[in-house]
Amino acid sequence: MVANASPRGPRGWPLVGSLPSLAADPLDFMVQIAARYGDVVPYRVGVRPHWTFAHPDAIEALLVKHRDALVKDTVTRSLSRVLGEGLLTSENPLWKRQRRLASPSFRPSHLQAYAEVMVAATQRGVQRVTLGERDVHADLTQITMEVVLETLFGTRGGDAGAAGDAVVRFMEAFEEEIRSARRLLPGWVPTRGRRTVARSREVLKQTLGRIIEERRHSGEERDDLLGRLLAARDDDGQGMSDQQLYDEAITLFAAGHETTALALSYALWGIAHDPELAERLAQERREVLGDRPATFDDLKALVWHEAAVKESLRLYPPAWVVGRRVIEAFEVAGVTLREGHQVLLPQWVVHRDPRWWTQPLQFRPARWRNGETDELPRFAYFPFAGGPRVCIGNHFAMMQGVLSLTTWLQSVSVAPAAGAALSFMPAVTLRPRDGVRLSCSPNA
Repeated sequence: MVANASPRGPRGWPLVGSLPSLAADPLDFMVQIAARYGDVVPYRVGVRPHWTFAHPDAIEALLVKHRDALVKDTVTRSLSRVLGEGLLTSENPLWKRQRRLASPSFRPSHLQAYAEVMVAATQRGVQRVTLGERDVHADLTQITMEVVLETLFGTRGGDAGAAGDAVVRFMEAFEEEIRSARRLLPGWVPTRGRRTVARSREVLKQTLGRIIEERRHSGEERDDLLGRLLAARDDDGQGMSDQQLYDEAITLFAAGHETTALALSYALWGIAHDPELAERLAQERREVLGDRPATFDDLKALVWHEAAVKESLRLYPPAWVVGRRVIEAFEVAGVTLREGHQVLLPQWVVHRDPRWWTQPLQFRPARWRNGETDELPRFAYFPFAGGPRVCIGNHFAMMQGVLSLTTWLQSVSVAPAAGAALSFMPAVTLRPRDGVRLSCSPNA
């Protein structure tokens, strides 16, 4: 990319900077500043200097080359009110230790054991679907929550459904908080949203903590994520403390089911609006599966279903922006970032940039099959972030995305619902404001 020695950005308002524009519509704000000012844009949110970078080369430099000079941004760190010091929010050296302990559970050899659970949970979920117009995001959230509960905790529910409700309340309260001037208040101020977040944390800790305690005291060894986390030891022979287990469990539960449900929901939306694509997917299922359920061994052959999931992650990235905070000054893309500067890397903008994507606003899984993406810059597509802090569950999410999408479409066809449209609530994730409403019918 061409270095920008004198970047310009929106001047903003006294005291609050660009917060009103950012809060009103974060997605449009990111698109507009990139269109008007370019790949490197400075602005203020309150008194804090912010920088948005929207070129793959700069993003790679930030997430890989300068990774040690960056930590999670202030907004992401505030998620610790619910997630504690889990993998999403913690920093070195705790993050390195926890990542090392958790990583074996996400290796391909272990993921294979989860495939049957993913398919079975989707089959149960599809059986609950009543035909006609409905919010498929609600259906898929229930399915992905069951998958995480069974693969992580070895349980199909009990009172764990309360944890899912707590995640929804937390997401809504967090969005309200960061899209208002309340985000500028010190962390100790007990705003309404922060009180809701605290209550959500308590529900999650009680519900998931009870499951962890029962397993720990049972002494039972089981081949699931919780069993591996309980058994994990570092080089000094130390395992995770109770608090660390709670934090990782809450993080994996919240992030694991929320983002995958979104990717699946938006994939179904795209398929519903493209009958030719729907038929291509049906043909692939007939050729690969016939009438039987999908298995782990089928993943390599379900290439069009994988392309649909990838395209959903491109056009509607559940993690729509990556945030970092500078802890040590350095230069990148011709500008100097200083300690305390907030850095934002928006997938929403980069994944829709016509420099890298043909027909960027169209849902076109064919781009992943026809060679269009073969020469992409490395960070023109980064739905799971990148560098050392790439999402630990990326392979888990892709596997579930392909298997659950395939299993759903084996039983239920989707078509547009009259008058339905997508609108978003971009906060922690790219959540649909009014659900994802589609018309569902039995798949003959």
